[in-house]
Amino acid sequence: MKTLKRMDKTYHLKKTKRKTLVTAIVATMQFLFSAAIADESDHSAAVSLEADFVEINEQNQEATFQGNVTLRQGTLEIHADKIVVRRDGSGFQHGKATGNPAHFRQKREGMDQHINGYATRIEYDGLTGQLEMFEKAKIIRGPDKVEGDYISYNMETEFFQIKGGGKSVGTDENPNGRVRAIIQPQSKD
Repeated sequence: MKTLKRMDKTYHLKKTKRKTLVTAIVATMQFLFSAAIADESDHSAAVSLEADFVEINEQNQEATFQGNVTLRQGTLEIHADKIVVRRDGSGFQHGKATGNPAHFRQKREGMDQHINGYATRIEYDGLTGQLEMFEKAKIIRGPDKVEGDYISYNMETEFFQIKGGGKSVGTDENPNGRVRAIIQPQSKD
């Protein structure tokens, strides 16, 4: 029988609860990534998850991972303070990672390059294929970087949208809170 520890108490999970936990972990993996950016071997790799606390709500089809959450599968790593995964009535997965910041890192398929993403909140909707990054959002791919207060990426259409937040979210480096991008020229090989 598998156990989960919460502070100084130990909870035993029945087989049905184990199945829900595995489903929640797999859903978390789908949370941020599609085959478009993922290393192909990631999809078949084992999932490793560490958190200070795990809560599973069978009735609401929701799993919450809290406290220094680290999730790994193949070349993918997600670090967050909290990850919540929910399955809707049609079986689609919805996920949200929050942190200061939440961070993902993944190797790109067929390349010796990683993608890193950072935001206060990262959400994924499995029904629409929409990935959204909120507050201090940043994506770094090699020497290229894009940042704004909001980044949206549709995995189905491969459409990106980046928005600044104006002066209300400005920093010392970017007082007007505008979108910033650094795109390096392609090498001529």
